[in-house]
Amino acid sequence: MLLALAAWLATAPAYAHRPYEYVDASLTDASGRQLYLVKAFTDGIILPDPARVIVRDAMGSQLAETPMRDDMAIVCRSKHECLVFGWDASSSVVFPSDVWKVTGPYLSPIELSVVWRVVGFGLHVSRSWFGYLAALGAVFLPVVAFLWSRHIRRRAIRTALLVVVVTGGVGWLCLVTFIVQLSYLSLPILSLFAALPGGALWIWRPRCLGCGPTRLAPDKGAPAEWTRPW
Repeated sequence: MLLALAAWLATAPAYAHRPYEYVDASLTDASGRQLYLVKAFTDGIILPDPARVIVRDAMGSQLAETPMRDDMAIVCRSKHECLVFGWDASSSVVFPSDVWKVTGPYLSPIELSVVWRVVGFGLHVSRSWFGYLAALGAVFLPVVAFLWSRHIRRRAIRTALLVVVVTGGVGWLCLVTFIVQLSYLSLPILSLFAALPGGALWIWRPRCLGCGPTRLAPDKGAPAEWTRPW
């Protein structure tokens, strides 16, 4: 399904939109002049729109600019200094590829130490937390459907639902993966986040996978009945 969708998109006509930009932050230089940090985007066709950061004054003159990156973020530590983070392809957005310090009209590259990489990782996750939560929910939707359907009492209905969930879940996960690749989310980070609850589910599988109606054997002459293990 994923390959078919990718093949269709590759052969479909692509229409690029016009470049666009907006002011993301502002700062003042040593003389009190107001400067603006502008994010300028170009069309990414079917991929996220890449951007660069431009430093402009109040008259609109361009003073400095960064190279084009797949994703950009601006964090101002004071009214005189800002940081610009740049990430390359969405599949490797785990750590930033560049960090610049903006002081007045000047852009100064910062050496990427371990600290800056960790800060860039946290910044990316904090900016995209809703997207990761939505993607995690989509990833675990087939799992929840499987856990629910396997405890339906009627065998024919249970078997039919399990077949639908298992076969449809493969295509659903392929679609989720494809959407993540076309967004600013990182597939490696999403895989890491999914592995944590997935590992916990595997460790506690006797309790989690055993939830739902369970037929207990008669105890001391009492008739068997449907009950729940909690």
